[in-house]
Amino acid sequence: GHSPFWDALGKHFFDLPYVEAERLCALRSRSFLADLMPQYPIYIPMLPKAAQDCIGQVHPQGREAYEILLREGFEANHYVDLFDGGPTLYARHSGVRSIRHSLIANACPGPQSGSGRAWLASNERLGQYRAALVCLDEAPGDLVNLDPEAFQALQLQSGDPVRLVAL
Repeated sequence: GHSPFWDALGKHFFDLPYVEAERLCALRSRSFLADLMPQYPIYIPMLPKAAQDCIGQVHPQGREAYEILLREGFEANHYVDLFDGGPTLYARHSGVRSIRHSLIANACPGPQSGSGRAWLASNERLGQYRAALVCLDEAPGDLVNLDPEAFQALQLQSGDPVRLVAL
């Protein structure tokens, strides 16, 4: 709910408290405010010490997510987050583990014991993207049976493609 980096920088351009800026970006996109920022370098020595100390640091509450992304193949770059000064990550599509090792199968509803291997399943739609954790009794082939509840949660029709990655 508070960011010394935002207080030292972003607040002056947008006259918004940190929480409100985060809420706006959640409704639109993270780049919404960044696109409105001046495109000039920020001189770090001109920032208060509390803001300088945030630069490049991962917040303790974000440490686990940060480490998951690193294991997935993301890398830190030379930019920091506008809101909290933390590191930003990037990845090439082909370098992301869960994309590289994913499979696409045609889905249909079918029984599963619930004790099989865990997979992350998602539909292939951009506008109505859905993902769910599923347990499959056997590795998927060209066709995969999904528990009817998961099938419905993913908003699939019989024969729709489903992307799967083993966890």
